[in-house]
Amino acid sequence: MQLSMEQIEELAGDSRSIASARYLIALKFWEEVGFSAEMMWGRCRGSSVYQVKIDLKNLGSSCNCPSRKYPCKHTIGLLLLAAHNIEAITDGTPPEWADAWISRRREKQEQKIGNESQPPKPVDKKAQQKRAGKREKKVAGGVEQLSLWLNDLIRNGLASVEGKPAAFWEDQAKRLVDAQASGLANRVRGLSHIPGSSPNWPDRLASELGRIKLLLHAFERVEELDPDLQSDVRQLIGWNVSSAELDAIVQSADSDRVVEDEWFVYGQELIEDTLNTGRAGLRSQRSWAVGKETGQHALFLQFAPGSQGFPETIVAGTRQRARVVFYPGAVKQRAKFVECASQPRPISESLPGSLTINDFLDAYAEQLGQQPWLTTKGCVLNDVTVSIQDDKWYAVDSAGNALRLQRPDWKLLAVTGAGVCDLAGEWNGYTLRVLGVVTLHPARPNGEDRYFYGLST
Repeated sequence: MQLSMEQIEELAGDSRSIASARYLIALKFWEEVGFSAEMMWGRCRGSSVYQVKIDLKNLGSSCNCPSRKYPCKHTIGLLLLAAHNIEAITDGTPPEWADAWISRRREKQEQKIGNESQPPKPVDKKAQQKRAGKREKKVAGGVEQLSLWLNDLIRNGLASVEGKPAAFWEDQAKRLVDAQASGLANRVRGLSHIPGSSPNWPDRLASELGRIKLLLHAFERVEELDPDLQSDVRQLIGWNVSSAELDAIVQSADSDRVVEDEWFVYGQELIEDTLNTGRAGLRSQRSWAVGKETGQHALFLQFAPGSQGFPETIVAGTRQRARVVFYPGAVKQRAKFVECASQPRPISESLPGSLTINDFLDAYAEQLGQQPWLTTKGCVLNDVTVSIQDDKWYAVDSAGNALRLQRPDWKLLAVTGAGVCDLAGEWNGYTLRVLGVVTLHPARPNGEDRYFYGLST
């Protein structure tokens, strides 16, 4: 597995960790460095000697240093060493300390698979129904209160909200969190960014308010909806899909929600929680991928407290054969890895995507017809150019149609050289936030190879 220096540094997450890891690229800090088909290892000399182990199948890692950050600087340093000077790392048999770690890791993975195949333990259905009933009652109260708040907002006129402080929206969001309707709370928080954001902000705000009102009406008659749409409504209100539900989907022989493909990870975003939600220090990671054979887009959401690592190591700009399971819903979008059949490899070819902007917008319109509350959609546009008109940035296809980009990005212009490229990112219904670009490899301008540049935030 050969990752670029940029991709490895994205794993570090912050500039301080990157600087510390770069210092360890020098071979003088390392001994007993090597790799096999399954793993990479090395002993790093610092204030002590630290044993670094990396699972090449999924980039899981371990180091006996006292750092609470995951991955630690020694792990990033070893990956950077491999990217900078692969000849310094010999192919061979892992030493006992590394072999013992990878063996335990494989045993745990097999045990986990075995445990998942066991029948679930019996639950106290009466207690479960009682808890569910209490929550339903709390959520219903929150929905009713939000509906009244929306009515007052419309009655007073949208012009009245332009000068409202952030607390105006946050107070309402907190009430919904107390009512265990966190999904609705996030939608209300999202409204706070619309007033004054553009000349047509009243239209955008009215549209979003209408979609929230539609969601409240759907919840009131949720039992009459199609099962997939029922699941969407409940998730949008604030219910989570349990691991048991996902496991049941995976074990279902005829489920079309389990998809095996070669997945191209084309974008990633790390979000630090700065809101007072009672989950201080919670970080979230959003990773977008597209299947080479199916053309299906998948959004992988992960959460981790503080500086702890995410459950899965997902690297933008890599491709990997894997099975994924899609969450219940009318539109297959959010997904989770089930089993990886190969190691991650760098993307070196064109991304599977839409040949024209109209093709992409038609697919987006179709999904909106199935699930009207869709806030984002993964987007890959093939063979487009970046254009700037009146200080606005656009992706332009071969037919001359254009899609507005969310913000200026001079790195994007420098990478593409205003030439043809594949743009990948997240579409919110108004603008495209570019997260990655695939263009001709700088060392191979004849077009034999392509190169991925991450523009993640």
